Amino acid sequence: MLGVVALGEQALRLPYGIEELLPPYGAASAGLEHHIAPQTAACFVLLGLALVFVRTPKQARSHIADTLTVLLSLLILTLLSGYLFGAAHIFGITSQELVSLPTLTSIALLTVAIGARRAEFGFFSILLGRGIGSRIVRLLFPLMIVLPIFRESLRARLISHGFGVHYITATLASLAVIIAETLVFWLAWRIHNMEMEIHDLSLRDALTGLYNLRGFYLLAEQALRLAQRSGLPFTVIFVDLDNLKRINDTLGHDTGSQFLAETAAILSDAFRESDVLGRVGGDEFAVAGQFGQLAVSLAIERLEAAVERRNAELNLTLPLSFSIGYSISASARHESLDELISRADREMYRNKRERKAGVL
Repeated sequence: MLGVVALGEQALRLPYGIEELLPPYGAASAGLEHHIAPQTAACFVLLGLALVFVRTPKQARSHIADTLTVLLSLLILTLLSGYLFGAAHIFGITSQELVSLPTLTSIALLTVAIGARRAEFGFFSILLGRGIGSRIVRLLFPLMIVLPIFRESLRARLISHGFGVHYITATLASLAVIIAETLVFWLAWRIHNMEMEIHDLSLRDALTGLYNLRGFYLLAEQALRLAQRSGLPFTVIFVDLDNLKRINDTLGHDTGSQFLAETAAILSDAFRESDVLGRVGGDEFAVAGQFGQLAVSLAIERLEAAVERRNAELNLTLPLSFSIGYSISASARHESLDELISRADREMYRNKRERKAGVL
């Protein structure tokens, strides 16, 4: 209300005596002319209106509150930058022509408080989020405030030192382009990394880091089609972690998870990066790649040797053991991935039965 009265007094040239009610400290005794500056009065009007709607979560009123907060922030930034320019005499403005620093500081802090409160409800809530978008905004927000002010102050300084306006404009425009392009590329890089993380989360198993069933099928299908077009053999290997239920029941689920992670690590060491490795079931793993019988035999030998080493190192009550089955598609055959997986699955269960029966 005081801000509205002060604005009306200056607009209509009608003295309401508001200055006599609230004279600046020491002004009356010193015989100085004093009045509330229109920009200060406008700040108080926007502050009062923003406070009315500051806590409202309803959509229509929330938009009003956000708009008032933006307008208030714009006015405060204008006054702050004007004070800085004037105090530094960049444009030849004296500090006496500006809003006093205590008043400006108080209004700025009140604006920050209103913005923080609005961040709980409205448009500014992005500032308090935990996602990648919120982190980007919190990083770029201060830069977007400081950079334009710095650019204009630099322009004024260069002009005051006698540099040509055309060269100054060209230099600052080029600098702005470089900064903008850098920010754009950085944003694109962050968004790309975020997309890749989301992609991996949808295709990878959280416990083992290998592909999940969906990811395994997607990439193994692509590898199979490429092998068939190139006339290369293609192999699917099924690996089952033995006794997982017994491990969970006797040693606990944490130990069972460690066994699964250990199995994934052994498989990753035994095969190439180009091969597709996945956890396709609770205790079942699959490997798909462009290799034939000799490579399969060598890989199985590496797996068995790795298992023996790990059992000797860990001295486990229940040793780590695998049941393995595989199926090979020759270059002249065009089997589907499901057919190869079914054959490898049957071979794996045959191997498991033989191991239990003591044949192997």
